[in-house]
Amino acid sequence: MPELRWWIELIGGDDYLWFEFIRDSPRLVLYLCRAAEKVKAINTLTWNYIILFFIYSWFTSKSLKSMIKKNDKRRGGIMNISNNLKIQYSVEEEEIKFLWNGIYQFNEKNGPMLKYPPYEPYRIIVRDQENNIIGGILSKVYLKCVFIELFWVDERYRGQAIGSELLAEVEKHAKTQGCTFAHLDTFSFQAIDFYMKFGYEVFGVLEDYPEENIKRYFLKKYL
Repeated sequence: MPELRWWIELIGGDDYLWFEFIRDSPRLVLYLCRAAEKVKAINTLTWNYIILFFIYSWFTSKSLKSMIKKNDKRRGGIMNISNNLKIQYSVEEEEIKFLWNGIYQFNEKNGPMLKYPPYEPYRIIVRDQENNIIGGILSKVYLKCVFIELFWVDERYRGQAIGSELLAEVEKHAKTQGCTFAHLDTFSFQAIDFYMKFGYEVFGVLEDYPEENIKRYFLKKYL
């Protein structure tokens, strides 16, 4: 419907608004299409005033306001939730850093964080003779513990103690940083047996996550 798209573009809308309007207001869509043909054909000052009046009336209608509000939310826009506050759905990298800085400041003021340094990433990559990555471990040390975020070894290289050495290296480094325990999480189809073999204990389980008959295990080990 090119005529309807012409109206939508005229008020700065997009395809979300276009499809919702077709769905919710089919009769008005028909009138708009007919009117658009005449308006585009008769480009006079009178018609321009009529267009502006119609757009103003359309924007102030309750149904259109509701559609624009929902559309703005999906596109990551900003919606008013009170006279002075707004909620924002898209977050930039600098804003993420600002949020983290806020919680760090709160922790330092109210918790025992002042005597501990900020979290320290500790990451190891393993490569083969052709310089291809065949495994690695990503961890971070914080508050006298080490959290293992990601741990992977290429299937072709498993069973060669690469994973064992990587895990041992992270634990060794954590001890030098004053850590007293390590913790991580894994799914039931991943490496639960591997971790338990090296002394990790389950302290929490999410059942049927992310799907039925799958479990997410949370494990810890005192170093």
